[in-house]
Amino acid sequence: MDVLLDRLTTETLQWNVRLEGLEPVRRTIDKSANRLSFSIVLGSLIMGAAILSTGNDQQLTLIANILFVAATVIGFWLVISILRSGRLK
Repeated sequence: MDVLLDRLTTETLQWNVRLEGLEPVRRTIDKSANRLSFSIVLGSLIMGAAILSTGNDQQLTLIANILFVAATVIGFWLVISILRSGRLK
């Protein structure tokens, strides 16, 4: 008991835990995290394009239109990948 308490107080106590069957859960969480980060980037593209489109400069309007088209394509790709996975519940 003394060794256990000593290791606990010096933060050298290590736990070796191995759980079976967590690989499918890990893959699902990875997919969800990837989709979330992808959606954040997509939202940032849309927000950036909206900010750029408020100006009167012709070049900024062109860049904003290109960003809107890119966001549309990426958004459709994201929706299609979600629908193809069959997990839109």
